[in-house]
Amino acid sequence: MRFLAFAAAAFLTVSSVVYFNSCKKDPCKDVVCNNGGTCVDGNCSCTTGYEGADCSTEMRTKFIVSGSFTEAGHTDSSWNSSSHNFNNTYNVTITKGSDVSSILIGNLGNYNCSSGSYNVTGTMSSSTTFTIASQVVCGTTFSGSGTVTSSGKVTISYVATYPDGSHNGKSVTDTYTATQN
Repeated sequence: MRFLAFAAAAFLTVSSVVYFNSCKKDPCKDVVCNNGGTCVDGNCSCTTGYEGADCSTEMRTKFIVSGSFTEAGHTDSSWNSSSHNFNNTYNVTITKGSDVSSILIGNLGNYNCSSGSYNVTGTMSSSTTFTIASQVVCGTTFSGSGTVTSSGKVTISYVATYPDGSHNGKSVTDTYTATQN
């Protein structure tokens, strides 16, 4: 009888442990995280370049635009001409780059390039910002950053350094802000 009582108690103990442990719900059981994202406590933690509840949205998609930008303001201590302060409106195209974190900014600054069209590369630094690492495109060195507003407008602040024969052959550096119209 003791053996039966002990066996019954052991059975109830093991059954209770199994039953109560099976009631703990895995918060990630039904969560699908795309593009290499992982589930943490029921929420997706996305890999670089992706966002959204299930990591299915590329961060850069909100920057993909084609349209008119107005460029204004600059600093250039080497050129003291009032005619150099201007508002310039031109078309810019922003497309996807070679990887999920990069974008190509076509016609930034509207510089005349003997080879035709040109692209400056930007790299996503957050879901609403990108950076332009220093790079030479069409003889001009570009660097800067950009943002997108909640209404979807893109603003790019950049520095362009270029050799200019009209300045006695020295390099000229201008700082501009181009905003999507």
